[in-house]
Amino acid sequence: MATTPVKQSLNDITLLVQSTKGQVPPPVIGETSVIIDNHVYVFGGRDAQSKKLRSNMYKMDISNFYWSALNSEESRLPTPRYFHSSTVWNNKVILFGGIGVDENDQLYVLNSLEVFDIITESWEAFGSVDQDPNLIPTPRYGHLVSVLGDYLFVFCGQDLANNYIEEVGVLDLIQQKWVYLGPFRHHCGIYRANVLENVTKAMQTNLRAAPPIVPSDETFIGTIAVYSNHNFANVRRMLFVMDVTRTQNGEFTIREQDYSEMLKGASMPPGLRFPVVYSAGCNIVIAGVFLTSSKQAFVFWAFSTETKQWKHVDIQGVLNLGAWFRSVHLPDTNQILTFGNMEGNLVEAYNSRESSYVHAVTVELEAYGIYPKPLDAFSKQGREIGELMLSGPSDMEILTLERLHVPCLSKVLTKRWACFKGVLETCANNNQNEFRLKLTNFGSQVTDLPFSTIQNTGSRVLYMPYTFDTCSAFVYYLYCGCIKPEYRTVSILCTLLLLCVSSHGLEHLKKHVTHHLHELMTAKNVGQIYETAALTGEKGLQLRALRLMISLNHRRRTSFNAAQTS
Repeated sequence: MATTPVKQSLNDITLLVQSTKGQVPPPVIGETSVIIDNHVYVFGGRDAQSKKLRSNMYKMDISNFYWSALNSEESRLPTPRYFHSSTVWNNKVILFGGIGVDENDQLYVLNSLEVFDIITESWEAFGSVDQDPNLIPTPRYGHLVSVLGDYLFVFCGQDLANNYIEEVGVLDLIQQKWVYLGPFRHHCGIYRANVLENVTKAMQTNLRAAPPIVPSDETFIGTIAVYSNHNFANVRRMLFVMDVTRTQNGEFTIREQDYSEMLKGASMPPGLRFPVVYSAGCNIVIAGVFLTSSKQAFVFWAFSTETKQWKHVDIQGVLNLGAWFRSVHLPDTNQILTFGNMEGNLVEAYNSRESSYVHAVTVELEAYGIYPKPLDAFSKQGREIGELMLSGPSDMEILTLERLHVPCLSKVLTKRWACFKGVLETCANNNQNEFRLKLTNFGSQVTDLPFSTIQNTGSRVLYMPYTFDTCSAFVYYLYCGCIKPEYRTVSILCTLLLLCVSSHGLEHLKKHVTHHLHELMTAKNVGQIYETAALTGEKGLQLRALRLMISLNHRRRTSFNAAQTS
């Protein structure tokens, strides 16, 4: 079948569009998808053609976009369902609730749990025999779930009459039993809300002035956030952050704070249907279906908890056409993977709630300046100690390109620069071999003596083919775990990025350098940053620089054409 032609846009350079292969899941309604390691797992739903509920599990390898149907014993398959939930815990996919069909072909809602082990690729028996029936959550569909440590939290959802269920249930995943059931006074469901499971430390620091106060008789479990948008004609956006604690006798306390006012600004996202919410450092990334009479697209927005501003991740091109309905976040690579059908119709897919997995689009978030900001390697006190040591005694020097010297301690370099230890060992081995060669002049009576290994390199100077400022910035980082502000110039940072690639063990420095280059990128230096990013394989930085270069070139052409016609 011929592919629908897609108009290329500036943002298409940040997208990778793939046709998936293998046993691709059929078009389905109300399924769930999760990611574990390098695989996407899709379960259940209602077949869009036959209308039958499914209990199939599919797996896609992200490295080659190949789908496999995971066949399990028929007797162990869970109840077919749709609009259930799925989440991940300890290499297991945890399913809860949803809508099923009884023997009379009548719909009913479930509150059962199902567990799929991705190692054995089989379904497991799950549930405690001594379960307190008063703590089992009400059957529901379209609900929200989150895992904190070894606890599963189930929020809201709806019953078969579409009434919202204002409660939260907590499951102890180790004991395999429900341990808490309490009120949650919000109308939340997957149609207009979702859970931000990974509330990073950077987010928590930016959202509130001080960390949560935990009573002495309680244990802090973790933090969950829920983003909701509703009333699409006049959109209301809400953000609830909940701190969860537990007492020694097993009582849970959920302390909720409302940060909805923080989401207001000059530029804000529209109402999104079936939103998904992810964290990228201090950014809350939301994606979902945007439908109006004039526009239909799968769109992305990001809220910075640091600047308190929204940013439209303006991904045009391919996502403005076709039907895109599902996405997952790849935290290790800071990408979003969105599934759909390039030849589909989004309005029709939305009206039927139909998902497709024949095409996949990978979005590079870093190309839009959205990425986890690296943390300093040491505390403020650690940096101060490092600066004090820099002004203290040294036992070696780094010789720079200008033949200047940067004093330092070999122990610090050995401890914090993995490559330096190898340099020392190479020098020591060379000295050892040279020493033994000279001993041969004295005959076998001397060469056969048990000499100990030479540990000293015989030199106090290490030559590095970089400028004095670059070498000074590098040594400062090794001592203090960050890049000193006076060294944060594009020239020095680009050289440091090249150093990181040529010398192993400097991954943390590489993240800092890349972050500062993002901060410093302008029209004047973007060419240098692009070239360095291309040489060092920093794809996100390279793509962002390329987007800026193309945008600048477009502006110049527009200005030139306007001048010619005036």
